[in-house]
Amino acid sequence: MLLVWEFQIFFDYIEKNIEKSILPSQIKKDFLKLFENENIWTKQIFELLDIWEGITGEIAVSVLELKKFFLKLLQRKKEIQKLEMEFFLELFTV
Repeated sequence: MLLVWEFQIFFDYIEKNIEKSILPSQIKKDFLKLFENENIWTKQIFELLDIWEGITGEIAVSVLELKKFFLKLLQRKKEIQKLEMEFFLELFTV
C-alpha cells in the first residue's frame, strides 16, 4: 500500500503508541512537532484529528481506536471521491 509521506509518518506514530491512551490535543501537538511546514496532507490529517477530537472531547482515548477511526474515515473519503468522479463523468457522457 502506497501512502503519502505525511500519512506514513502519522501511522508510524500510531504504531509506536498503539498500546497507549492519549488525549487528542496531545496527539495533535506530537504530530505538529514532526512537521515544520503545513501542506495539503498535514491539513487533511489535522482535519481528521479535529473530527476525532469533536467526537471524543478531551478524553484520553486508545490510539488503536484512533487508527480504526482514521482508516474507516479515509476509506469513506475514497468512496465519496469515487462517487463524485463517476457522477462527473456521467454528466459528460449523456
